[in-house]
Amino acid sequence: MKVGQLPAVGSAPELVQEKAVSIGGSFLALGVSCHIAPAPRVLGSALVTKLLTEDLKDLTGAVVRVETDPQKAAGWMVAHIAEKRAALGLK
Repeated sequence: MKVGQLPAVGSAPELVQEKAVSIGGSFLALGVSCHIAPAPRVLGSALVTKLLTEDLKDLTGAVVRVETDPQKAAGWMVAHIAEKRAALGLK
């Protein structure tokens, strides 16, 4: 089993330090999807933005969700974990 198959998600709901970007990058490289808020400054590059918002799922299986509303963020995380659980045959 790969790490990215686990029913887990990373979250940085108050992205205030650069180290959160590097931790999130590690999660994404392992295939673990992440929620972040607010959008990190790395989105200034068209190439990086496309990689994080479009191409990453095909490369590692992970997705990045930028969401500042805590209710929406929590809903996305719960749904994402449920999808991963279902893929593993867990209830």
